[in-house]
Amino acid sequence: MAPGNQAETLSGDLAPFVSQPDISMIIAQVENTHWTRKTDQGLELEIGSVVFRVAEGLHGTKPRPGDVIEVPASRVASPTIRVRNRSNYWNAVRLGPHDKLILACRPTDDPRVWKAAAARQISSPAAGDVTAVRQAYEIEEFSGSAPQKLKMLAGALQSELDLLNRYALDYLGRHATPQRDSAVQLLHDAILSPKTPSDHKLNFALALTGQTFLVRERKADPANQMIVGTLATALVNEDDTARRATWARILASSVLMEFSPDPQEASQIRSSLTRSPQNPPAARVNSVLSDVIAQSTGDEKEMVTRLLKSWQLAAQ
Repeated sequence: MAPGNQAETLSGDLAPFVSQPDISMIIAQVENTHWTRKTDQGLELEIGSVVFRVAEGLHGTKPRPGDVIEVPASRVASPTIRVRNRSNYWNAVRLGPHDKLILACRPTDDPRVWKAAAARQISSPAAGDVTAVRQAYEIEEFSGSAPQKLKMLAGALQSELDLLNRYALDYLGRHATPQRDSAVQLLHDAILSPKTPSDHKLNFALALTGQTFLVRERKADPANQMIVGTLATALVNEDDTARRATWARILASSVLMEFSPDPQEASQIRSSLTRSPQNPPAARVNSVLSDVIAQSTGDEKEMVTRLLKSWQLAAQ
């Protein structure tokens, strides 16, 4: 293999690569592997390549079904150490004969050699991740009306397919500047939907409170108000004690951030956020926060106590 075709770190998340025009997405079956041993900083590695036969193309005109391609790969040599080093997903996937992967790959100067950017192990072409990739490309390439696209994204967020959820978050993040209000509304709906699994709701909340959507410079604008209202509603709706504490921390980090270097202005912004129309009744929020404080210790207790004081002050 040419020196320029060396293995790159492999991602285990296909979602961000759906939008990249130079990526082909394929279902590939392992034919064989070729490894040589190398020691790097005291760690023994296997450096080489994996030969795949393309079973199906999910996106891109090449490689085609039936093609045999070679993909540079590297992994930790020891299987027991390998499983603890999943930042390079080559350490996580099984590469025995006939094992199947979804590969996001790029061409090289050699038509037989492709570089893998991301992969996902699958049991068969009927796996849920295959369905998710197909639906993600449908959304990415949809050129119809904006309301219909938003409907498709809403369905992706509330899907049981984790990969499709992550794609929808990636899409909303990439289009946040012109479509921030719509994105916040979609995440609001997904978080408060009874159809959305609890762990997905928390993932959406972490995305919603990132700097892409919760914009410090926008102060108490409608989108920021909706974000706080969404978190507060999710908090009071949560029955699980541990998850309720997590919602309280997320809400606290959002309300208590430094919106302004001027203490008086910062206080006014927080008051506007905690009095926003989307919030549940203040007495209900105060009650739940008090329960969380009673079961908390250390930094968490201090943070939630500050949040409760801010909420009580705004209600006066």
